This record gives sequence, C-alpha cells and structure tokens, in this order.
Amino acid sequence: TAKCIAFNREACRENSAVTARPIVYQWTGPREAKLPRAEADVAQFQLIRGDYAWIGWSWNGCSTDPNGIEPTYPTPKILKSDFGTPVDKFCSESNETSGVFTRKYSKAQITLDCNTDTAEFKYF
Repeated sequence: TAKCIAFNREACRENSAVTARPIVYQWTGPREAKLPRAEADVAQFQLIRGDYAWIGWSWNGCSTDPNGIEPTYPTPKILKSDFGTPVDKFCSESNETSGVFTRKYSKAQITLDCNTDTAEFKYF
C-alpha cells in the first residue's frame, strides 16, 4: 500500500529515527489463534529494526477476561527462524518506484513487497 511504501522509504534512510532508537513493533490485527500477517510483520520488523528492537504485543494484561478465560498469545513459527545478524545497515528499495524493500542478514535475505503485502525469506 502507499502507506507501507512511504513508511519504508523513510525508515530505510541512513539517518532515519526509526533505526536510530529502540522500537517496539506490534503485531498487526487482533490477538487471535493465528495472526493474519505474521510473516509480513516479521519481515517489516527485520527490515527496519536497529540494534535494540522488540516484536510482540503491547500491554494486554495478565489477568483473565470477564468470562474467566486466561489470555493466549499466539507464537508464529516464523519467530523461531534464525536470520543471523544484519549485513546491510539499512533496508533498501529494489528501485526508486518498486515498493519492494529488502535487507540482507548473514543467513537470509528478507523482502517485503508493499504492493502485495507479501514477505519472502531467502535462506543462504
């Protein structure tokens, strides 16, 4: 989407405030058994993260809901992936108008296509 493209163009700049400070990146969508865009969220997080970054839920509390049900926090399989350490200091757009952003890590190249909201993880 246009919002994704604009955000990443700003976040991928060398002097971006996003990569210069600690961030907490929250999952997109409601807390459910399956997160609707877990892979795209992880790709986005890995593209823009600096040295100090966390992905997960904002404060949800640790108590039961009004029906006495304990909260559940799904853990997508993609979180168990080892991408290695960043090789590229910043993410980059494949060309000036593509809307496709990548960042290379020591064990994988991560790509997020903002036009289709899809992620790709190429492991080495």
